[in-house]
Amino acid sequence: MVAVLEVNYYIMFIERFIPKKILRLLFILGGCWLIVGVVMYGLFPSIVGRNSFIESEFQSVIDSIEYRPQHRGAPSIKLRSGWHLIRIEEMKIVNFIQVKDSIAKERGSEVIRVYRRVEKGELKPYSLVATQ
Repeated sequence: MVAVLEVNYYIMFIERFIPKKILRLLFILGGCWLIVGVVMYGLFPSIVGRNSFIESEFQSVIDSIEYRPQHRGAPSIKLRSGWHLIRIEEMKIVNFIQVKDSIAKERGSEVIRVYRRVEKGELKPYSLVATQ
């Protein structure tokens, strides 16, 4: 009961010194800032990640595939140039790649090419569009 009286007292105090039109405008501006903040928090990392993926470039042979607990289920592949963590944009290739496959991605493209040796030592190319 006491808390309700205190809240009512604060509301009456605010209404006495701040007109309702200004108060309504402040709530609208606060809501707009909240929406802008949520959009920036949600969209900005995905835009930056996608641009980083498009600008990345690699070409190597897969030596091993490991699932490390600190990466929350995303596999790391060991290439001849070092370890590469499969990002969310590249997840489409996870069920497809195998050890000893050659993998290549060109800068400015969303296509990851996987080359696999088949019978008689021939390389069979597979092109996977990583993102839809």
